[in-house]
Amino acid sequence: MTPHSLQHTFLERLLPLLSPHSLHDLWRRLLEHLELTFVAVGIAALIGYPLAALVWNRPRWRSLVVGFCNLFQTIPSLALLALLLPLLGLGFLPAVVALTLYAVLPIMRSTITALSDSPDDLLDAGRVMGMNSLQLLWHVRLPQGLPQLISGLRVAFVLSVGTATLSAFIGAGGLGQFITIGLARNDTALLLYGAIPAALLALGIDSLLGQIEIAAQLWKSGQSYQISPRKAACIIGILLALAANLAIFLHQSPTPVENDGRPVIRVGAKNFVEQMILGEIVAQTLEEMGRYRVERKFGLGSTAIIHNAIMAGEIDLYVEYSGTAELNILKLRQASTNDPSHAGLRLLYHGSFGLEWLHSLGFSNSYAVIVRRDGKAGSLTTLSQLVALAPSLKLGLNAEFIDRPDGYPALQKKYGLNFGEVRTLDVGLIYPSLDTGAVDAVVAFATDGRLVSQDYVVLTDDRQVFPRYDAAPVLRTKLITQDPDLLTQLNSALAGRINEVTMRRLNYAVEVEHQEPADVARDFLRSLSEPAPAAPSKPHRKPYVND
Repeated sequence: MTPHSLQHTFLERLLPLLSPHSLHDLWRRLLEHLELTFVAVGIAALIGYPLAALVWNRPRWRSLVVGFCNLFQTIPSLALLALLLPLLGLGFLPAVVALTLYAVLPIMRSTITALSDSPDDLLDAGRVMGMNSLQLLWHVRLPQGLPQLISGLRVAFVLSVGTATLSAFIGAGGLGQFITIGLARNDTALLLYGAIPAALLALGIDSLLGQIEIAAQLWKSGQSYQISPRKAACIIGILLALAANLAIFLHQSPTPVENDGRPVIRVGAKNFVEQMILGEIVAQTLEEMGRYRVERKFGLGSTAIIHNAIMAGEIDLYVEYSGTAELNILKLRQASTNDPSHAGLRLLYHGSFGLEWLHSLGFSNSYAVIVRRDGKAGSLTTLSQLVALAPSLKLGLNAEFIDRPDGYPALQKKYGLNFGEVRTLDVGLIYPSLDTGAVDAVVAFATDGRLVSQDYVVLTDDRQVFPRYDAAPVLRTKLITQDPDLLTQLNSALAGRINEVTMRRLNYAVEVEHQEPADVARDFLRSLSEPAPAAPSKPHRKPYVND
């Protein structure tokens, strides 16, 4: 693809994002992001400032408290969100708690430094005037340390704006929603739609607090703070523009859907394209029944997060894969490869988790090692042939695969594969990294939409290291108790309706053609309900019907 065609494609994707509907969605996510950030930093300030004032002159307590806060900084953001999920559920609350834990440390550190560095001459003058330690804190140490107090708040805000983008992985919304979906769909325009406002938000807050910090520094030294007319006009203009856009957003906000008495089913999906399409297929099937209102909670970060979510009752239904369920959730030593009905898995899910494993949708999305046809390993056909060449190759895979029992360790054990370099990549960056030559081979999925192209070679798993990954809806047993017909109706509507070729084409429509998952799912379900054409004069193929 030429640079001109890439630019043309990017502009084609950008224009729909400037529509009133998309801009309304942008403002909604921006307000969610602001709410997460300001609530978290506000709570962190209420904790950090008083706590620092209590421990700054007590070395043992200070070391203990600062060390405890440091502990949270060592935990990766997504891991902390996943740890909080079983305790606090999905959404706003765990996101705010995680952001607060990260924001406390910079506020505390700066406050302790400020209180410790007060000028000795001012402290001596205060003591001569008869001030006690509390009065010295209030009248000398805090005023003199004000610039550093604001500096800590500034760092906490910028840190929180960036970290809040990960809150989308647990259904808390914010600008990270665009980034997550853009990465999953390889959609640069959508990714920038979230990343640019997040960056501007961080820069804006940092700049504003920076000016306040400068004013505090001048006040501390007895000087007056003056702002240039150009800077003042700029700030007023930005505030007026924000106010005007916010007013438009509030004016155009859709009225909430009234509770019509129908029960709500919350459908979840992981953070890659296939899951979003399958989530939409399930959700639209439920909506077609007419007995339920459906809430979508898509883009949940990993298998652990989405399984914890359904166990906590935060979602009611999602599509899982049999190999993942057996090896990663149930921790079985071996997946069942010869039982397409998955009767044993169904019993284990019902008995262990109170979940119902429905019939397979009709395809297995197994792992696959993929190379470019024009790459170093393009002439190979099997994984066994890759063994000799592997030490000179770079392998790309997602973080979840690298230590799964059915993942990279299994590949190494079964084939003796040892690559020269192994790189951990986000799911959305796997194929771009392969296309640009950053890696020579990738571990991806057998139903990836890009495999419709002839540019790639899927190496045959000739020693069958990967088990079957039959996709099937997982449903809370509680819903079956309330509506005994639901399981039968879902199985009847969805079981066996999608094969691997069809799933690749559905994924291709989103990943490459940049169609919306909801539209692709709707077209697919419509194709299932259309009657077959009577004796066509020439071969005819509907866009998403199974081959």
